[in-house]
Amino acid sequence: MIKMKKAAILLMCAATILPGCSKTEEKTPQAQEDSPVSLSDATSTSKAKEAIEEKQAAAVPMADKSVPLSSYKAMESGRTLMFAHLAADTLPLDYEKIAARISDDYRREEDVFKKNDLLQALKPAIYAEVTKSKSNMYYYMMDDDGVNSYDFATKSFQIPRLSTSGNYTYFYDNSSFKLEYSNPVEFSRVEVTDETRARLIEKLRSQARGLMTKVYFFASSTELGSPIVKAEITKVQILDRQGNVLAER
Repeated sequence: MIKMKKAAILLMCAATILPGCSKTEEKTPQAQEDSPVSLSDATSTSKAKEAIEEKQAAAVPMADKSVPLSSYKAMESGRTLMFAHLAADTLPLDYEKIAARISDDYRREEDVFKKNDLLQALKPAIYAEVTKSKSNMYYYMMDDDGVNSYDFATKSFQIPRLSTSGNYTYFYDNSSFKLEYSNPVEFSRVEVTDETRARLIEKLRSQARGLMTKVYFFASSTELGSPIVKAEITKVQILDRQGNVLAER
């Protein structure tokens, strides 16, 4: 009976405009976003964003170019990339999440007491690995994607995967973590002015899997809130299959 009476009142409200039958909805976040933004607000927001970006950029450490190439470590797995991310990140270590990534036993264990025992056993090794990564953030990565054909105008060979920014590299054993170069275009062309050397590289390039590239970089920082390692390239080399350096930048 009460429901019927309520329904009748609602029908009356719909049919006629009566005092006390209106409804005021609270402004939703979407409605606020759709509301017009004043020029002063837009300018303030833009300046605030620029200030944050400048502060973050200033806080990012730069590579020490005096570090010898022999000190660079191989970046050859998703596990290595993950620990590089943990070492560069400013957030506290999430041991449970890390343990789930590196230990099948921990990930599959259902008994919470046994799971906690495994976690406590893994913590020292995780901490030691992160500490080791922090002690040396210089890496190199090998790639057999090759190079483009010789460009006579610039007397150089272009490395395709470095020709644009915003590209990511990841490994199949742990594809969650990705590597992004901050300055790839700067190193995308390797100049070779010596014609004899250029002819040799071009000959090997034209052969299937004739060349490799070696990129040296410094894992400088992480992208806030994401598993992305930002890296600064310090040197690029073009190698033959025996590992001999044919050209570098």
